Amino acid sequence: MIKMLVAVINNTEKVEKILNVLEEGGITSGCIIDGKGMNHSHHIHDEEDKQHVGILRNFLNPERVPSKTLLFVAESEKITFIKNSILDAFKGSKESDLGFIAEFDACNTTLITNK
Repeated sequence: MIKMLVAVINNTEKVEKILNVLEEGGITSGCIIDGKGMNHSHHIHDEEDKQHVGILRNFLNPERVPSKTLLFVAESEKITFIKNSILDAFKGSKESDLGFIAEFDACNTTLITNK
């Protein structure tokens, strides 16, 4: 069965490690999308940000936490390997809100090719 896996990774520093493990495991295709989550970054840049102008600027144009979205369409066994590889990259992490993984049955897939 063909499945689709969507993984939103909030710790973007882990993405390269994940991709290396996947490549070593024979996964050579997928899609990576740069994103920004809905969570706000609560980082105060300087003294101005602590004052009214900075607070207003952060309210009107909040800094968002960067993320990477990984998309894969593959056979069920490969999707299981991909999911486990992503989860293994975060084992032992003390961080929270690392991201999420969603799996879907791909009911209708068509390969786009010029062959």
